[in-house]
Amino acid sequence: MGKRLSVKIAVFVLLVASAVFMCACLPFKPPKPSKAAVERAVREESGLDCRLIRQIDEETYIFEDVSRGIEFEVLVRPEKVKIDASEGGYTGKYYYNILQDIAVYKSYSNDVDQLLRKYNLTDVERGSDYTCIEHIYLLVDKDLSNDRIEDINAFLRGLRDIAIKDIETGNDFYSEMHKDFGYTVRIVKVDRSGEGDLMYNIKGNSAVDGWSLTADVEDSELDLRKMNEDHQCYTTPKAGGMAVVIRVFS
Repeated sequence: MGKRLSVKIAVFVLLVASAVFMCACLPFKPPKPSKAAVERAVREESGLDCRLIRQIDEETYIFEDVSRGIEFEVLVRPEKVKIDASEGGYTGKYYYNILQDIAVYKSYSNDVDQLLRKYNLTDVERGSDYTCIEHIYLLVDKDLSNDRIEDINAFLRGLRDIAIKDIETGNDFYSEMHKDFGYTVRIVKVDRSGEGDLMYNIKGNSAVDGWSLTADVEDSELDLRKMNEDHQCYTTPKAGGMAVVIRVFS
């Protein structure tokens, strides 16, 4: 009798828990937030002085960052319930993908293009969904001339100077990672002296991305001749997203 009672209690608890879960998991999309609610949520989540300009489609809104005078996209989508790696139903809330960081990098696209032309770095592979440059893969020949090395050094310093320029605007850079504005550059040295090309990653100031060219990087650090090899790599970098590949061969 005691066992049966325990089983009944356990089943009852499971049913109650399932009912609670089902109440928290909607099988349909929740009502869309009003434009005023979207604007309020974006201002609160981003900390930006921004205003809603227009709505493009069901989920895409265009905002203006008032302090910078640039426009950026916000994607507003219903939040789904996640169980392990799968999704099912809706939580009843909406989440906001704020793409102001892309707009900031895009605002400096002309500066980057001018640097590429100035130092004759025109052999560029860009991703199919390219909108602006944030990540750069720099493939450099092991036996470059001193003049070409100086071009690369000046290019790196020019990217760093854009980061300094951004700080001088008085605006704090916003992204979901709350990182400083700066370009990331992975430098790969290519040795073509043998039968097949050998490639080596070059050490930078970031364990993950090679060089993080934020405003605080010194000129003395950005000299290709002083950079050491890290390890051999076996896959040639490919462009994608906000990344480009620049090849500099002698």
